[in-house]
Amino acid sequence: MDDEDYDADHAPDPERWLSMDESERLLAVDRYHARNPHPPAPSPTLHVGMHVIVESQIAAGDPPITAATLQRLIAEGLTRHEAVHAVAGAVSHMMFEMLKKGVPFDPVAYQRDLEQMSAAKWRASGTKPRKRKRR
Repeated sequence: MDDEDYDADHAPDPERWLSMDESERLLAVDRYHARNPHPPAPSPTLHVGMHVIVESQIAAGDPPITAATLQRLIAEGLTRHEAVHAVAGAVSHMMFEMLKKGVPFDPVAYQRDLEQMSAAKWRASGTKPRKRKRR
């Protein structure tokens, strides 16, 4: 996969995505966002990394609930890119808990978070990247 091929609104080919090393995936997502800017994230590097984690889970089918959740959120009206962001929110929540509490990844809690996620809840959460105020 050429790093110019990534498009958050279209699933990357799983074999091609997984054949790339991590740095190539990060570069592909970063370049996508450079070509298709949206409101800034607090940490662009972390934002790109979250995209890569979600896309890699979907491509690998591990855990299977990630792809199922993404499809459900799209059916509920989110764009694919928004659905990637919503799932990334669950990933970041798990990572925060792991770091804060020093506990290992909890697949049961992650699955529960994804099962309880909805497009309406995500929209209402205000976790979408926000436009920065002009000074």
